[in-house]
Amino acid sequence: MITRALLGSIVVTTAVFVAAFAMAGWLIPVALALALGVGWLVVEWRRLPISPSVFFTLFAALAIIGGLGDFPAPLVILGLCASLAAWDLSRFRTRVSKVGSGTMPAALATRHVSRLGLTAVIGFVAALAPLAIRLPANFYVLALALLVALLALRAAVLLLRDRDHAQ
Repeated sequence: MITRALLGSIVVTTAVFVAAFAMAGWLIPVALALALGVGWLVVEWRRLPISPSVFFTLFAALAIIGGLGDFPAPLVILGLCASLAAWDLSRFRTRVSKVGSGTMPAALATRHVSRLGLTAVIGFVAALAPLAIRLPANFYVLALALLVALLALRAAVLLLRDRDHAQ
């Protein structure tokens, strides 16, 4: 299950960035996004010892380029969320394979994927919210709102973690 979700996240990341850059007619970033996606798929499929952080960082750089190029924000955010999910799944699979005998319990994998999916959806919606809401606020008000949102997310993660330990 983890491998399918991981490969799916990489495919979504690659497809989003290839489509965004192709619509803009930027051929070099299209080729770069395609090469990064195929490279990441090969690394994960063959379980080569290359850090997923390298691929996540390069896709984040493509997201920054897309943001500076006035690409549609939902596309850039979706690509970044999918890339972050793939990074997390890759690291999770690596950690579990180092601890266990190579096979993880299905319940552990299902729980991680479902929580990651929920977190990714919440993050995507939270990232889109500022696009829909136009409030006249200065930097300090926005920084305070971000701090409150991060504290609420931290509390939710701790609550879920405590609930797991109780079960």
